[in-house]
Amino acid sequence: MNTGIVKDRPLFILAIDHRVDFLRELIGAQEGLPTAAERERAAQLKQVAYEGIVKAIEEGLPKSHAGIWTDTDLGEAVLLRARQMSLATAFSV
Repeated sequence: MNTGIVKDRPLFILAIDHRVDFLRELIGAQEGLPTAAERERAAQLKQVAYEGIVKAIEEGLPKSHAGIWTDTDLGEAVLLRARQMSLATAFSV
């Protein structure tokens, strides 16, 4: 039986935080819905994390070993860019 598991090809998944704590602790958002500016800042920080995996690929990490996991709300741009690079993607809503 072929399980699809390849032991010599690890997959490194960059999980970009999507919890409310991300907005509160890194952005300083208060209770309730984040403002438009806070949402934009959070999306920018997710982009910084994405750039880190791009740098790892430039430095030799095979694309087939890299993936991104983030939310579809603030991380949609990151997911789209990762898919354009043929990276594995996963998302939460």
